[in-house]
Amino acid sequence: MLARVKAVLRRAAWVKPPKPGAEKLTSRVGVIMDVEQHTVTAHNRQVDLTPNEFNLLYYLMRDEGKVLTHRDLLQLVWGPEYGDETEYVRVYIGRLRRKIEQDPSSPTILLTEHGIGYRFSSE
Repeated sequence: MLARVKAVLRRAAWVKPPKPGAEKLTSRVGVIMDVEQHTVTAHNRQVDLTPNEFNLLYYLMRDEGKVLTHRDLLQLVWGPEYGDETEYVRVYIGRLRRKIEQDPSSPTILLTEHGIGYRFSSE
């Protein structure tokens, strides 16, 4: 029972949001992130994101064009004890695609690199 309680507390631990050097991240594909205001605009409309969605998008936008592995994203967003729960990343990428892609079934912004991870489009 104690092990279960510790596991739940570990998973519930708040991962601090990123503290980047720039206040805004702007992409060439129509996504703007204001980190200070905790807002995201995609295709000229405000997008409401959960803290995990916001952090996931932040790390992808920060490294625009670079492939981030499932493990990297898990540890950046959910914490260092996560590494093998790739379904978390898949679920949250799906949620982000529904919110920022013009056609989520044919993504052009959040791209899958099969067997590796994801990247934020640089085009």
